Amino acid sequence: MNAWDEPRVRAAIQATERKKLIITGISTELCLAFPAISATAEGYDAYAAIDASGAFSQAKREAGLLRMQQAGVIPMDYATDPSAQCDCLRFALDRVLGASGRGGRNE
Repeated sequence: MNAWDEPRVRAAIQATERKKLIITGISTELCLAFPAISATAEGYDAYAAIDASGAFSQAKREAGLLRMQQAGVIPMDYATDPSAQCDCLRFALDRVLGASGRGGRNE
């Protein structure tokens, strides 16, 4: 249930040499919470993508969120993810200015 316990997952993350992780899972209270809490305990900044994770019930979702916050995991959603905002802005600018940056989509 905890992807962080899988040596291949941890090795792949460590190989990136990054300390900030955006984590999601099928269920907020299990698949998201367990690896996010484990990564935080090992010194990573774990960002929990709440709107990209499901839950078996509202009570379980809330309990998982509280458990993560108490452990230092940072809850976020797509709208507050700066990297996603940059991607959306880049896409919009490409559509308005075109790939050349001079304007128009077909230039």
